Amino acid sequence: MNLISLVNWEPHDHQHVEYDVFVTAFTGEARSYYFARQFEGVCHKKLVISSPDFVEDKDEFSCEDYVFIAPEELGGYLSGIPVVEGEKVNILFDISCMARHVMAESLAILFSSFSDCEVVLRVNYTIAHYSLPPTDINANESIEAVHSYFSGWSYADSKPTSLILGLGYEPFKAEGASEFFEPYDQWVFVPESPVLEYLPMVKKNNEELLSRSDAESKTIYYKVNDPEMTFGQLEQVVSLLAESTNPVLMPFGPKILFFLCLVQSRCHSEVGVWCVTGSHPEDIGSSVASDYSCGLECSFVF
Repeated sequence: MNLISLVNWEPHDHQHVEYDVFVTAFTGEARSYYFARQFEGVCHKKLVISSPDFVEDKDEFSCEDYVFIAPEELGGYLSGIPVVEGEKVNILFDISCMARHVMAESLAILFSSFSDCEVVLRVNYTIAHYSLPPTDINANESIEAVHSYFSGWSYADSKPTSLILGLGYEPFKAEGASEFFEPYDQWVFVPESPVLEYLPMVKKNNEELLSRSDAESKTIYYKVNDPEMTFGQLEQVVSLLAESTNPVLMPFGPKILFFLCLVQSRCHSEVGVWCVTGSHPEDIGSSVASDYSCGLECSFVF
């Protein structure tokens, strides 16, 4: 698999494209069906990944022509897409409320389902309206690769471990990950959201981490609604660290950064994407869509 382009995309621009499949995730939250209800494009198959926990709530989704599936069923639908020589496969993902392990599994399935063709993947991310972080977040239970497909370190050698941390507004999570790895080198990515209330809380709940990274000039602020630029920032740091270390990406915070880290892992096979198994704020309770969203379009050749 080779990435040939990654550019920003306006999430409501569906002109001149017919999607072979649209994949979203339902969690019972209003934000998880916000984009699907507004979707007006042409699509041959619409899939909703959900767990048995939300079966009783699926009537709230109330969008026609959608098929509810378990994550492991996605491969059957993707492998069934007819590939016509000279034509692209067009896929649309809404990752707004997609759990991290589900996103990783879905991308692993997607990347394993095609050969000898070009796949254009469009991704929507609807930014949540601000709410205070939960006060009952569990401590990090364990820290591990999010999926074997994105585990990294394919060239086992004696290089030390480096860490790229994406910060969220949850307290103690990123600091705990840093203590776990005790990395040789560490960079910190701080989200600048168009929902302005988030940034002060991110800084407050990661104050000690930021004081250390600021002192070493290893803090990077990225714009949540500009994934193309963010991917370029990641690429620069990953390429630098990979020269002398084994980089690990741990993207807390907005899921658009998590998606970009998964793509980075496939562009640099030695780079792993890791996560904690404790709770993430965006996986708890209910989130409401803000007025802001962002999108990107990735083209892959298999």
